[in-house]
Amino acid sequence: MRIIQNLFGVFTILLIGMDNFLTPTFSMKALESENLIPVVMKDFYKRYTKPLVLIYIVSIPVMYIVYCFLYQDKYGEGIAYILIVWFAQLIAMSTKPISIALKAKEVTYPLFYSHLFGAISMIIFGVVLITLFNDMGFVLTLLFAFITANLMNYIYYRKIF
Repeated sequence: MRIIQNLFGVFTILLIGMDNFLTPTFSMKALESENLIPVVMKDFYKRYTKPLVLIYIVSIPVMYIVYCFLYQDKYGEGIAYILIVWFAQLIAMSTKPISIALKAKEVTYPLFYSHLFGAISMIIFGVVLITLFNDMGFVLTLLFAFITANLMNYIYYRKIF
């Protein structure tokens, strides 16, 4: 798992950059009017969805090649793990503006609940999936935790905005 995280380091940088860019932008709009946050969010998705999707599409072959050259001999076939973690990262990246919008409006309890339910789903799915599928179960557990947490953020965002 650590190797896959190393391969996905660029996405961690993108998430941090997104946080640093969007938090002040959303906060300034929230000071003007909280009704502007969804407008800014829509504009962000309109402007940056294509470049982010392109980065994700290009990243798959690059990561696979790097994995094959550096890690495959030691760790075996890992493309399934890479694709699942890639999808989890895609979920995190695509829903990051939602959590930033909630923070900008100073509504942070949904973020607590999303982390709580993500952790609970990780425990529940983890016990079952890791027992049944070993390493693949661990990666699937991670995916389900990402889905749960980000789905909670989305639900609260829709309720609040």
